[in-house]
Amino acid sequence: MRYLFVALAALLVLALPSAVQAAPDPRTCVGYAETRQFVDAQSWWMRTPGKTGTEFGHSHVGLCVPEREMISGTVPLDVRLMLHDNRAESGSVRFVVKGDGYEKELSRQSLSWACPVPGTCEQWRSYLLPTSAFDYSGWQEIRIRAFTNEPDGKTMQASMGFRVFVQNGKTRNDYTRKPWLRGKGWYSDNGYCEATYRSDVTPLPDAAVSGTWSPYLQQVFHGASDDLPVTRSGIRVDPDFHTNPPQEGTVLYDAPGEHLGPLPIDTLSFAYGRHRLHMRTDCDTPSGSTLSGILVVPFDVANGTRSHLHRKSRLLRPRPRRPSP
Repeated sequence: MRYLFVALAALLVLALPSAVQAAPDPRTCVGYAETRQFVDAQSWWMRTPGKTGTEFGHSHVGLCVPEREMISGTVPLDVRLMLHDNRAESGSVRFVVKGDGYEKELSRQSLSWACPVPGTCEQWRSYLLPTSAFDYSGWQEIRIRAFTNEPDGKTMQASMGFRVFVQNGKTRNDYTRKPWLRGKGWYSDNGYCEATYRSDVTPLPDAAVSGTWSPYLQQVFHGASDDLPVTRSGIRVDPDFHTNPPQEGTVLYDAPGEHLGPLPIDTLSFAYGRHRLHMRTDCDTPSGSTLSGILVVPFDVANGTRSHLHRKSRLLRPRPRRPSP
């Protein structure tokens, strides 16, 4: 009996570390059931240079996204919310699922802010998303929306939309409208301004990139009647717009109007390790302010012998264009 007790105790000790390790890290994305990357969407409301409009800084919504991953059961979503030079005192974060013929807000959590201006602050919110909430299985969309109530009585919204492949036992009905990763800025009476990573063409890399990497990027008119035309598109690597003065990083593209297409990036120009691809779409408003939609995606660089890293099997990352089995 004594030996049996010792054996059971040893099994418990062995089991404890795995239980501890199972808790996901929402900053590094380690520990989730799916492969995830930390993606940040931002909304900016800034005074247009040379104009006299209002300015209320930045709002961020970021999380480890299971973008284009297969999900089932209950899926944890841990969201980082940030304000920069933003005097909002209240707001909310909302978790939404969307598919063919339906859109559901599953959770709305209130936010209280006391962020210094100038300055940056953050807080986190979590939600356990049941895949049974989707009306169908197959390709469906998750949207995370962060609202802040600004001092002028209007509302700023930073939102992110991404695709997942749902397995919930229901009829398969793929949602095919704009099937890519989107970061959107919105402001009352001004509609949306959007930055998009075309993950349907070039999926977010699960492993390090090397040589010339050409992600397909899209910064175009959002499409609704109350949205504004794109006045400028900018793409940078590793900028920091929260410093004074702002750090521009490496400018890959910066020009008036829209941008659409693959952008060749020479990864030999960047150090080995983690970097951030920052897409900023500006939409000037008649009031003298500029609404911007920003999307920031991570990528790792590994040139040389360590660059040939194994990518996850495509069988585990089904694509919208892939025929049904």
